Amino acid sequence: MRANNLDLQAARQRLTQAEGRLQQSALRPNPTLDYQFLSDKFTGNNGDREEEFTLNQPFDFGRKRRLRLAAAQAEVERIRLEIAVIERDKFNELETLLAQALQEAAQLFASERIYELNEAMRAATELRVNVGDASRYEANQTAAELLRLQAEMIRSASKLDGLLLQIKTLAGIPGDEALTLRDDFNDFKNVTYSFADAVQMAFAARPDLLAAKQAEREATAKINLAQTGKLPDMGAIFGYKRTFTVSPAPLPATDWQVKAGVSITLPLFNRQQGLLQEASAALAEARLHRASLEQLIRRDVLTAMQHLQQAARNLTLHEEKILPLAQENARMAKLGFDMGEIRMLDYINEQRRLAEAQTSAAQAKGEWLQARIELERAIGKRLP
Repeated sequence: MRANNLDLQAARQRLTQAEGRLQQSALRPNPTLDYQFLSDKFTGNNGDREEEFTLNQPFDFGRKRRLRLAAAQAEVERIRLEIAVIERDKFNELETLLAQALQEAAQLFASERIYELNEAMRAATELRVNVGDASRYEANQTAAELLRLQAEMIRSASKLDGLLLQIKTLAGIPGDEALTLRDDFNDFKNVTYSFADAVQMAFAARPDLLAAKQAEREATAKINLAQTGKLPDMGAIFGYKRTFTVSPAPLPATDWQVKAGVSITLPLFNRQQGLLQEASAALAEARLHRASLEQLIRRDVLTAMQHLQQAARNLTLHEEKILPLAQENARMAKLGFDMGEIRMLDYINEQRRLAEAQTSAAQAKGEWLQARIELERAIGKRLP
């Protein structure tokens, strides 16, 4: 995804543009070369002629150039952090889709198992109807349940296909290429961070907050650069001037002169007042955005930690109590069926309850995984 996602590739072009502006801000101003030729041929025609070469080199004083470079560098760093925000969002979106796909696959697998058990129950019920031990109503109930499970499996398969297609699109994988997901989330660990520690980590690691702080520094750098508009600009002038007469002397008499001077641009009217006002407003906006983002981070971290704690309790309940109890009941039902103490329908029902418990555990596992991803997004870093 980091290599092939088109949104990320487009965002990285913004960084290339900013680096180009940084390179441009480091360049020295170009000199100007002027040439002038003066003649009185069309006026008095006394033979007076004059030509002049002038080289004007503007000076880029150290403070202006340094502040211009600082503003351009601050912009580059801000855009780099904003790209990190986009990459984090895409990464979390991809992880969420993966978790949903694994959860849907586990649920589909469990539904297929329940379908097989219900098919066995339907066959057993048909036998009981034929021998007069069950009514047609019971047979119709099992048939209706099979149809419901069939529809649920179709829905799950369709949703899983859609999730896989979204994953391929996000990761830049061709739609017709096979994609196999491996479930590596068998062991889960509870997060032991306190709320204060989690918020502190988020303030240090969240790229969107770092980008907001960098936007403040960039606005400050632009204010400092705009304030240099109050200073005059200077340039050096150097040139040659030749005055000569073509008449009445038989040969032109020439007189070369060297010209040197200084040009000064006086900041009388344009003192970059508009740029200064714009930069000041941008700084105020950046500060308000950063303060708002800090409030949102505290809310996101608290919500994500509560969600993860609830999901962990739910998953622990399934792993430690619900699943073991369902497995023990299924084991005892099989033993009783093998010994002829319980009916086949009771045994199949117990197997179905085990499959339903496994489905519920898969959902709890998926909810825990998505809550963990939510907390990682809120904190801005991967959890151990």
